[in-house]
Amino acid sequence: MPTLTYTTNNSPRGGVLNSRVLIGKRLSHGAVLSEPGVSRLHAWIDPVAAEDAEWVVTDAGSKTGTFVNDRQITTYPLHDGDRIRVGKVTLTYHDSDVLPDDIQEVDLSAPAGTVRGDGILFECACGAPLWVGSELAGKRGMCRHCRKPVTVPAAEPEAPPEPKFKITTIKRAAKCAVCHSAIAEGEDAVQCPDCAMMFHVECWQENFGCSSYGCPQVDALKPREEPAPPVEADEAPVAEPAGASHRWDVILLAASVVVSLVGALAFGSLAAVVAVASLIVLIKGKQPRPFFLVLAIVISIAGIAAGLGVSDIWYFNARHIPPALLRK
Repeated sequence: MPTLTYTTNNSPRGGVLNSRVLIGKRLSHGAVLSEPGVSRLHAWIDPVAAEDAEWVVTDAGSKTGTFVNDRQITTYPLHDGDRIRVGKVTLTYHDSDVLPDDIQEVDLSAPAGTVRGDGILFECACGAPLWVGSELAGKRGMCRHCRKPVTVPAAEPEAPPEPKFKITTIKRAAKCAVCHSAIAEGEDAVQCPDCAMMFHVECWQENFGCSSYGCPQVDALKPREEPAPPVEADEAPVAEPAGASHRWDVILLAASVVVSLVGALAFGSLAAVVAVASLIVLIKGKQPRPFFLVLAIVISIAGIAAGLGVSDIWYFNARHIPPALLRK
C-alpha cells in the first residue's frame, strides 16, 4: 500500500492509503489541515484501476485549487514522489508502505456518511464526496462535479451529552446548599465535585449546578450558546439548491429584450442599466449559463444604439445623426 506524508501545525504526519482519503480543513477524519487557503473539503484521493497509476487525486472544487508538482489539476494520476499542494500545505505521495520514524502515523480512512454538527458529508451517485451546511439537510441540490441533482440526507441526531454530575445515596443526613432543607439519610443527592457541598438532585438541576460563590461548578448545567461556524468567504457551497443559480441569467435576458423596446424613447438608458447589470453578474462567474448573459449584453447594446437613434429622431428631428446614415 502507498503512503501519504505531510506537515501541519509544525507536526510531520502520514498514513497508509487503503481506501478513499479526504483532504480538508473541517474534517473529522482523513488528512485534516487547519492551515490558510485550505477549504473545508479541498480534495480527495481514490484508488483507480488504470495501467499507469493505482491512485488518483481530485480537486473538490476548492477556491484556491489543488496542485500536483506545482501544476494546477482537476484530476491527476499519482506516482511515487508526486507533491500535492493544497493551500500552503504540501502532501507527498510514496509508493512505499513504510513511514519514516519521525512521522506521526494517522488513520487516513474515510468512513462514508460521516456527519458533523456544522455540516453533512455524503456522496453523490457519481461517487464524488460533497459537504454542505446542516441547514440544507433534506433539500435538493446540484453536484458540482457531475452537475446532476442530489438530495442532501438528513443530519443524524447528536449523541446526548454526558451527565455533568453524579447522583449518590448519602449515608448521613445533610442540608441542601440551595433550599437549605434537610436531605434525609438514604435519599439521592448530588455532591459538588469541587467544593463538596450537598444538594437535592432537583435543586442541583434547577440551579444549573453549584450555588457556592466562586465554585467552578456554578452554572455547570446551563446550556451554552455555541458560536455560529465562521463564514469562509473564499469558498463556494459544495452543493446549492437546484434552480437557484439559474435565476438572474434568465431575468436579465428577458429584461434586455423588454427595455430595448420600451426604452426606445429614453435614449437607451434602460438598456444601459441592464447591460451593466448583466456584465457584473457575468464577471462574478456564478451563473451556469453565461451565454444568456452575453446575449443579454449584446441585445442591450443594440437597444442602446436604437434608443439613441429613435430618441434623436423623435426629439431633435435627427439633428445629431450623420446624413450618410439617413440615406436610402
